Amino acid sequence: VLKKRNFCIHKKRWLVERTLAWLSANRRLSKEYDRLLTHANAWLTWANIRRILKFC
Repeated sequence: VLKKRNFCIHKKRWLVERTLAWLSANRRLSKEYDRLLTHANAWLTWANIRRILKFC
C-alpha cells in the first residue's frame, strides 16, 4: 500500500457529501420534474426542512 504524504481530508467534505446524499434520497429532487427554477428551489427548501426536522 502506497502512503501519500501531505494528504489531508477537507473538513467540510463529509458535510457536503452527506448533504448531497440526503437530498438525492428525495425522489422529487433526483428527477427534473419542475420546469421553473422557483419550483425547484421550493422543493429544495422543503427537502432541507424535512431533513432538519427528522433529526430534531
